[in-house]
Amino acid sequence: MENSQEKAIKTTPLEKQKGGAERASLTRNSSFELLRIIAMLMIIGHHFVVHGGFLDASTVNSWILTFLEFGGKFGVIIYLLISGYFMVTSKFTFRKLLKLWCQVWFYSVVLYVLSIFLPNFHFSARGLVTALFPVLMVEWWFVTYYIFLYLLSPFINKLVKVLSKSEYGWLIVLLLFLYTALRLSIGISSIFLMFIIIYLIGGYLRLHPIKKMQKFSILVPCFIMLYLALNIAQYYLNYHFFETDRLPMILCAVLLFMIFEKLNIKSKTINIISSATFGVYLIHDNLNISPYLWNEVFQNNSYGYSEYLLLYAFLVIVSVFVICAIIDLARKYLLERPLFKIVDKSCEKYRLKHKNSETDNTKQITNN
Repeated sequence: MENSQEKAIKTTPLEKQKGGAERASLTRNSSFELLRIIAMLMIIGHHFVVHGGFLDASTVNSWILTFLEFGGKFGVIIYLLISGYFMVTSKFTFRKLLKLWCQVWFYSVVLYVLSIFLPNFHFSARGLVTALFPVLMVEWWFVTYYIFLYLLSPFINKLVKVLSKSEYGWLIVLLLFLYTALRLSIGISSIFLMFIIIYLIGGYLRLHPIKKMQKFSILVPCFIMLYLALNIAQYYLNYHFFETDRLPMILCAVLLFMIFEKLNIKSKTINIISSATFGVYLIHDNLNISPYLWNEVFQNNSYGYSEYLLLYAFLVIVSVFVICAIIDLARKYLLERPLFKIVDKSCEKYRLKHKNSETDNTKQITNN
């Protein structure tokens, strides 16, 4: 067995960096990871409704379906706020981009192959191309926009770090005003632009915390009242008024985000479960799996008038999350980690070779 000193000598800079990141993840405030889990459960609830084929429902069940449906767009905003909050102070790495792309490509191809054996599968050239190029072909709309946002994030981060607090705040206000004005006046809207705006809001909350509202006595009642008001309004008004890019939705999500920002939870278990949430989304909302999941496996539409709809929805949503999380964690530990150990070693060998080559060239120049 090697002693600690020998281990220290053999530890590469890349391994030290990776080890530091792993230790940091264990002590990281798990409140945002818990919020990420809650957001994914809300997104699954949304898909339970919109993909469940509910043609009609009793009055009570209509209210239940309204609350579940509302959570999807809300959950997306929460995800983007968390991304902006952490990414605004982090560095862009091709390793993270590659890991993200590999995860997306893996599920796209594997789930497509599995869907071939499902009833009513219809082959098409477009379907095959989409499975092979999921990001470019927008197999998951959120994934495509999120990867584009990650590619753009280094430039956004450089911009906001040179802005003062007031300049940063006015930039967000101006973008929200222009976006809303264009949408209301001539109907121009862009989900990707709204992704950027929400990312900026998350970054602002990290760099310039809103101290005047950091009290539970203010945040909790405001969030509950606004959340209930939006759900009630959604029930009676046109649903499309409450999409991801609507200001009341964003404000409500920011209030919940600030509530969790005040919490101080430390839990390795929560962090591990949270790391699987993106995989949960990729699995259950795959365009080939989703119709079969909601209409064949669970047959949601048969519960429109059932008195057990609420219990049934809870069990289905939790079951989908747990099963998909287990699958993604298995993929992570059995495939991703071994693969990226090889990738990391190859990158480290290349770095050392490149460094030695530069050193030799420097020596030659000096000797000459």
